Amino acid sequence: MKVVMNMVRTPYKQGDVIFDISEKSDDLYLIHTGTVQIESSEGLALKTLEQGEMFGEMAFIIGERTARVVVVKNVIVDVIYLKT
Repeated sequence: MKVVMNMVRTPYKQGDVIFDISEKSDDLYLIHTGTVQIESSEGLALKTLEQGEMFGEMAFIIGERTARVVVVKNVIVDVIYLKT
C-alpha cells in the first residue's frame, strides 16, 4: 500500500470545533501550540491534549470521527492529510 502525505499548519481559536463526531476523514493532527479537549457525543470531556500530542488517529483506522475536538486555548496544529 502506498501512502501519500501532505502537512499544513493551521490555527484555530478558542471555542472552535476542529472536527465533530461521525465526520468522514483520515487526517491526523499534531498540536504545535495550545490546548484542545476531546469530547463525547454527550459533550463530556474525555481528555485534554497539549503541545506535542496527536489526535484524529481513530478516523485513520475506522474512517470516521468517534469524538468531537474543541479548542480550549488558541491552538496551532499540523494537519497531516493522508491518502492511500
